[in-house]
Formats: sequence, structure tokens, C-alpha cells
Amino acid sequence: MIDTDVCEEGLKVDRYFRSYAGLDALKPEAKILFTLGSRGPLAVKQLMLYSGLSYRGFYIVVNRLTALGLIETYQDKDDGRVRRIKLVPRPPGGRSSHDGQGGGPAK
Repeated sequence: MIDTDVCEEGLKVDRYFRSYAGLDALKPEAKILFTLGSRGPLAVKQLMLYSGLSYRGFYIVVNRLTALGLIETYQDKDDGRVRRIKLVPRPPGGRSSHDGQGGGPAK
């Protein structure tokens, strides 16, 4: 499982750079992963607000992370209108069957 403390520190660094220089220190993918890692599963709307991305930008990143097997969306059990997003548990070492496929260099 992802380290909550690392996620919180990453978000803290991002907030510091944003307040100090007006720049984001984290890529949108990392910001979404760190937010889910520190806060747990969130409604799509909540995560979109935390990410600071546009609607279109948010869904581009979410689709990329879903395709990589890092996150998944599901219907809220109490309110069927709400979609939630959560991290997908990773095997020890953090690698999955998706590694080496898609957007980045092979490991």
C-alpha cells in the first residue's frame, strides 16, 4: 500500500511551491495519486477540486491512471449518482502487470 506520510509530504511540498512561487511542484498524476493516498477514496467531484485541474484535464489524467492500473472508479454504494475513485492495491515492490506499457519508459 502507498505510504500515507509520503503522500502528505508530497502535497505539502506542492502547496509550499504554489504559495512561494506560484508553481506546482507535482505533475497532475502525482497530485491525484498523493491525494488519494493521503485521504483515501474520494468522490470524483472532490478529487477534481483537490487536483485544481479543468474538467477535461482531470479526466485525461484519470483515464491515463486508470489505464495504467493505478486507480479505479466505482459507484458509491449509498448514492448511485456518485462515482468514487480509489487507489488500486499494488503488489510488493509497487509493480503491476501494466508496467512498461503505455505512457512512460519501460522499467
